[in-house]
Amino acid sequence: MFDCHCHLYTPQFTPAEVADLSAEAAAVGVRAIVAVPETLADSRAVLQLAAGLHPVQPVHSDGLPYSGARCVSLEDLVPALDFIRDHADALVAVGEVGLDFSPHVLNGDEALKDVQRAVLAAQVSLANELGLPLNVHSRSAGHHAIDALLVRPHAQLPRLSDTTY
Repeated sequence: MFDCHCHLYTPQFTPAEVADLSAEAAAVGVRAIVAVPETLADSRAVLQLAAGLHPVQPVHSDGLPYSGARCVSLEDLVPALDFIRDHADALVAVGEVGLDFSPHVLNGDEALKDVQRAVLAAQVSLANELGLPLNVHSRSAGHHAIDALLVRPHAQLPRLSDTTY
């Protein structure tokens, strides 16, 4: 069994909790886990596993660890792409990337859909360039996400063998 999508990293979990949960998963037959980051900061926490820019970014304010969410912006994109390029040799995927057209994310601003599409397109192109698979998020954006991926077909990747994990 292979878990291709979890958010198992700090600060949500302590390093000891990550180790314990990973051991528990292994004990029940999970052979590999890909921790999928949502922010550039999260990407640093899971560098060996995956990197990408989630369409929904957490908001931190008033010293609280999490106080809401905002849509990804074009300003978020360049540092994330640079990070992915700089660490491509240590990554197993680009993601979590995608589209999230939930009302609480868009907050009535339909133009944010185009921002998310542009961010996704750039990450798909980079994943193709690097020969890395994508881990795609889609919420309230089903056919939009599929359409965005079909415009830039992802390169066919070789099947991973058991020894790759």
